[in-house]
Amino acid sequence: MGKKDIKRKRVESWLIENQKILNITGLETKLQFPKGTIHKFIKYERKMTDHRIETIDNMIKNIVYNYIDEI
Repeated sequence: MGKKDIKRKRVESWLIENQKILNITGLETKLQFPKGTIHKFIKYERKMTDHRIETIDNMIKNIVYNYIDEI
C-alpha cells in the first residue's frame, strides 16, 4: 500500500467517522467541490479523485495545526 492509498484511507475514514458532526454541504462549498461530491462518497461509496482527497487532507491538517498553534 503506497502513500497515496494510505492518505486516501485516512481521509475516507475521517469523513465517514465524522459525518454526523460535519456540515457536508458547507465543506463542499469551502473546498469548492461540486455539490454532492462528498455526500455521494459517504452515501453511495463513490470514489473521489486523488486531487480531491489531497485537498481534504490538507484542510484537515490546517484545522489541526491551527488549533494546536492557538494553545
